[in-house]
Amino acid sequence: MKLSTNFIALAIAVSVSPNLLAQGQLEEVIVTAQKRVQSAQDVPIAITALSGDFIENKNILAVKDLQNFIPGLRIDQLDSAKTFIRIRGVGSSKFDVGSSGSVGVFIDEIYLPRFSGADIGLIDLERVEVLKGPQGTLFGRNTAAGAISVWSRRPTQETEAYLEAGVGNEDSYLVRGAWSGAVSDKTSMRFSLGQQQDGGFQKNTLTGTPDDRDNATARLQVQYDASDTLTILASLQYSEREQDAMLQKNIALGTGGPILPLLASPLVSATANDDFREYPVTHDGGFESDSLYSSLRIEKEFETFQLVATTGYLDGDSTIINDFDSNDVNVGLSTFEENSDTFSQEIRLAVENWLGGVYYYMDDAYSDYKFSWLEDSFIDLLHPGVEDNGPIDIETTAWAVFGEYTFDLTEKLSFTLGGRYSVDKIDFTLQGITNAPGIPPTVADFTYSEDKDWDSFDPKIAFTYQLNDDILTYLTYTEGYKAGGIQFTASTEAVAREVFDPEELSAYEFGIKSELLENTLRLNASVFYYDYQDLQVQRVDTSLSGGLPIAFTSNAAESEITGFEFDMNWVPLEGLDIRFAYAYLDTEYNDFIGPGGEDFSGNPLPSSPENTVIGSVDYTATVGGGWMVSVGTDWTWIDEFNFDVTDDDEHTKGGDYTLGAARLAFISPDDHWTIAAFVNNLTDEEYYSQKTRRNSEVLAAAGDGRRYGLRVRYDF
Repeated sequence: MKLSTNFIALAIAVSVSPNLLAQGQLEEVIVTAQKRVQSAQDVPIAITALSGDFIENKNILAVKDLQNFIPGLRIDQLDSAKTFIRIRGVGSSKFDVGSSGSVGVFIDEIYLPRFSGADIGLIDLERVEVLKGPQGTLFGRNTAAGAISVWSRRPTQETEAYLEAGVGNEDSYLVRGAWSGAVSDKTSMRFSLGQQQDGGFQKNTLTGTPDDRDNATARLQVQYDASDTLTILASLQYSEREQDAMLQKNIALGTGGPILPLLASPLVSATANDDFREYPVTHDGGFESDSLYSSLRIEKEFETFQLVATTGYLDGDSTIINDFDSNDVNVGLSTFEENSDTFSQEIRLAVENWLGGVYYYMDDAYSDYKFSWLEDSFIDLLHPGVEDNGPIDIETTAWAVFGEYTFDLTEKLSFTLGGRYSVDKIDFTLQGITNAPGIPPTVADFTYSEDKDWDSFDPKIAFTYQLNDDILTYLTYTEGYKAGGIQFTASTEAVAREVFDPEELSAYEFGIKSELLENTLRLNASVFYYDYQDLQVQRVDTSLSGGLPIAFTSNAAESEITGFEFDMNWVPLEGLDIRFAYAYLDTEYNDFIGPGGEDFSGNPLPSSPENTVIGSVDYTATVGGGWMVSVGTDWTWIDEFNFDVTDDDEHTKGGDYTLGAARLAFISPDDHWTIAAFVNNLTDEEYYSQKTRRNSEVLAAAGDGRRYGLRVRYDF
């Protein structure tokens, strides 16, 4: 294990004034991880909660940025359309309509069915909660690894508003703001708006196009306080996202002389390129997405219990265009179109010691993967102008009943028993369509339809012992469930028939939470063991497609995960805030034979670094004229890991890098103006954010280089 000296010098944590009280004490963090309002220190779950102020001050602009502040969270990204989230080694490399994630992502308690929608901008938030370990009892389907719960700031009767603008290198910019206030004595409204462009660091040297990313979000919320016991909140959010070029480097092609890309004609060769972020690609490609989120939340307080009903509707459309070979020959071009409509409804009752409810979910999705074989391909030699399509029409329905009860065994010891029974059903049609019958990979048209259903009971058992007012310990057993699914696309009916089964995870965890030294030091730690069954693993394989590479998902037999996490937040004196976090992870496939007969048993799980260290320091003080200055630095070190299920493939290795950030802010005496300068990736570290093995090739996306800028904010 190598740990860079610049990290050792600065591996001590950030937390700006949002978590700092005037007395130099820690502020209580309030969460709803158990569907009720609680202090995070009272919840027997490994949880990290970041306040909205912290998110804004630390320049966290997207979900992927959270991993730099939360131990155990790993978010890989190939591009704006392909975000892969893992918690403690448990996650997924799929992003299509036929599968689900192992980490549940929720916006105001509304479940997002695909991670492609999780890369929305984080704007005007109350907080973000990251729950680690199975959350099946209260959060339901597809939370075997944990959950990311994003909470928007709610409307207020008191008028408040802010406006912020910023610029940065690589033509980056940001404009965002919000207004909240009363419409009447019982009605309040909040409007939030933001647009940002992250200038790209990867560039196509043939066209000069960088992979710039644009994100625009608008949210309107209306809250009606009908009485002291009844509140109705309606929300409407619209998001647009674009990426100008979908650039990936083919790093396994070699670096000396002519090279032959996968499925290229033997008459052509591609140019080798040693540059880390700039390389030739025939087609820029691109990504466009628009999403509409709407929700209705009703909260009713009765004399002895509370009723909460949440209704959600999501409508999303996206188009992805990729250069197949990612180099300067013209082998192929893929176009992926997707649209979906999702409805969900949850109704729950809660009293002091128990909570129960029902849940319904329906997702109607369609996708079409179109592949055009171009003039430099081997397929074009056999038959010019071949085009293959793989449409999928799939409807997913699910329902569940859930509940938990906490027994107070003694004044200090409590016992929680919970469970959730879930039923999932998919009804799908998967097609293969070609304009050139007899020419691979789709040699003939086919249509395959099937319906499948699964059910699962996920229990929760927890013992909580309050040692004193400052120290809590817990011991838990929980189970999680991830629904089965279908292949991303299929060139033959044999591939279309390969439906994969659900994943199941059993977790054992012991943790301690403490606040010491007169509420100036917070120490939390946990140790855990996972028994992970029937993992859904996607690899590029040739065994079912006549030798041509296809993305294929199968169930790995089983794996084990053990780990330890430590989190510290210390306020030794007023204005100084220190954080330090460490995560240790040991993952292993116990028994995994791939679809082509390869034996991956004994290998670690993908994107699972053994060691992760996160630290930062922040200091805030008053200077001349009543102005305040805040200076801080954040550092993250990631141990070596592999993006693929192999362990000794040098082409798919990642990790062993250090990322640093710094921020300097000035706040006016009246708290109206904030002027801040920032630098991310201080040392301009070269690292990969994702790699994908494709037989003799590996496609890789480079992480962002050094990004710096200036922002100005005015609070009315």
